[in-house]
Amino acid sequence: MKTNQIRWAPVLLGIAALALVGCSDKSTDDGDQSSAETDEQALIAMMTEDVELDDVDSWASDDTGGGSTDEVISPLRWARIGHRSQVAIVVEFSGDTLATITRTRQWNGVLRLVTDTTGGVPTAIEKPMYNTCVRKAHAIRVDRTRFPRLNWRITEVTPETLESSTPNPHTVSPIRLQVIAASDSGPVTLLDLTDPLNTYLNRETVLTVSAEQELTIKATANLSDPAFSVLHPFAYRAGRLVRLPLLDDGVSPDEVAGDGVYTGSYLAPSRPGLFHAAIDFMDWETMYDSEGPYDAGGWACPYRVIG
Repeated sequence: MKTNQIRWAPVLLGIAALALVGCSDKSTDDGDQSSAETDEQALIAMMTEDVELDDVDSWASDDTGGGSTDEVISPLRWARIGHRSQVAIVVEFSGDTLATITRTRQWNGVLRLVTDTTGGVPTAIEKPMYNTCVRKAHAIRVDRTRFPRLNWRITEVTPETLESSTPNPHTVSPIRLQVIAASDSGPVTLLDLTDPLNTYLNRETVLTVSAEQELTIKATANLSDPAFSVLHPFAYRAGRLVRLPLLDDGVSPDEVAGDGVYTGSYLAPSRPGLFHAAIDFMDWETMYDSEGPYDAGGWACPYRVIG
């Protein structure tokens, strides 16, 4: 097995992008430019330029204001506000026909909590936020031309993982995710996920659901105490993020109160397309203690809605 790793800094990315644009402008033969790529470079470009794989930000949210306080808080609104930066893409070849691509990026910024602690006037707290997001993909060789991008096809992708990272602690992680679809014959389990980065989904079919089909999400975390848990049901490219609670209260669709299984349900979008559903766990100190550091973990899974 041969492993190649490319690390990027944002400034170098900008310089490289300008250089590539300059080369394209001067060239009259795109084929010569493509044939100059290696297989590794082609696969990296295919991964990062694919909007379905790299443009969806499953955990992004809206701005909520500024300020600070030193008291125990009860958030009225919250948002994670940050910027994404590519850290590394590793390409591993298995023989001459299969490649595994691992994309790692940082998503850093602030967790902003808007609370009410000063005479009814909303006050905001900002906590430094550092996250690492990882996703993997399989590519297979489909041809042997002199143009590497024509020789490979990304056929399978994994869910994406999010973990709070240094200097934040990371003690919170999902350990199981189930996606259950309602049907005329009863509930159907579409996914039972415990190891996201070793679970490869067919690129074309992923999880396929009908428009406005009812979906139930069941999620379990590694926390012994009650977790703050959220479902992001349908993130998509350039789309506004919707958040729903995941509850362990024994009220339908949750089955048993206090069993550690957090449940929520929603209707799939009415328009066809590729979406991502994400689950989110944070510990008590993250959301309710103004001095507690940010600590979170989440999984995001792609699914396709058909008309």
